[in-house]
Amino acid sequence: MDKPTIIINGTTKEIKKVKGSDWRIMGEFLEKKLSFGDKNFIDEHAKFIVNFFDGVTVDDVLNLPLEEIFPLAIEIRNFMINKISEKLNVIEKNADKGAEEETTP
Repeated sequence: MDKPTIIINGTTKEIKKVKGSDWRIMGEFLEKKLSFGDKNFIDEHAKFIVNFFDGVTVDDVLNLPLEEIFPLAIEIRNFMINKISEKLNVIEKNADKGAEEETTP
């Protein structure tokens, strides 16, 4: 999966290296269960997005074309889920391989 990017003032920025604490940020954002009717819908998405890019402000995100903000938040969420499941798949494969070796005479 490609890393999410954002273009601010003509400069493309790639998502920073995500850490465990970023998972909490994502969880807290998802717990808000925002709907399109919420007056703070876009503001909350902008606040979420800035957590994942160095040197990007909420105002930077709010100055993007409207149609780019929500999809970028979804892209970040999918990237995070992919990152954690990618590592889990490697662990599972290694665990399965280890179990096979233990049962093979």
